[in-house]
Amino acid sequence: MKRQHIAFAALCFLLVSSFAFLGCEVGSSDSAVRNMSVNFSGFYDAKSDGTAFIAPANSGAPVTSLNLRQNGDQLEAIDNNDIVFSGTLNDSSGDSGSATAGFTLGGHTTAGNAVTVSGSLSGSGSSAEMRATWIEPDRYCNLVGDAVINSIPTGTTDTVSAPSFTPAGGSFSGSVSVTISTSTSGATIHYTTDGADPTTSSSVYSSALTFNSTTTLKARAFKSGMNDSDVTTATYTKL
Repeated sequence: MKRQHIAFAALCFLLVSSFAFLGCEVGSSDSAVRNMSVNFSGFYDAKSDGTAFIAPANSGAPVTSLNLRQNGDQLEAIDNNDIVFSGTLNDSSGDSGSATAGFTLGGHTTAGNAVTVSGSLSGSGSSAEMRATWIEPDRYCNLVGDAVINSIPTGTTDTVSAPSFTPAGGSFSGSVSVTISTSTSGATIHYTTDGADPTTSSSVYSSALTFNSTTTLKARAFKSGMNDSDVTTATYTKL
């Protein structure tokens, strides 16, 4: 009788485990390969056939795109609502110029609900496709998108040029207007004035900044498929 109870418990565990992973498109863990010939970084949005990027809708503001950045087996994505997701590439396989990998990303909706995005990325040449499930506490959505990707190999040493400030710092009276630029085309500049180094969650620079008191400005530039720039720092001291 005791052996029958043990066998029944084992069967229940297997059934529950199988159900828990139903619908997820994550690869087998038998052949993990971290350094692939394809960098999946890119701007993923709805496929050209008109399929919704996330269907049905999530609990927050609509998500119509994910700007994915890959650094080795680490992933970071920013959606169109400026919400940051982070995660990893899982099992992968590929040859020169093409690859397929499972991935997971974690974040939240604009309504504050936790989200796990789990699925697969497949790329070849300069294009890639994302197929995943969008999982919240009370809903399970499908996500399908494609992107033009940068085919530079993972781990490239190309780095975004550090931002420059005009003026470059110093003393001022009244107020001072500061512009920020980078020589890397297409890069996005993020900045802080609280002493912290900028991340992709920091404020995005879009127009000249005006300071009316002593301020320390830091800025860093980011671009998909490239290493983040160095941090540029300057202090503007009011007389």
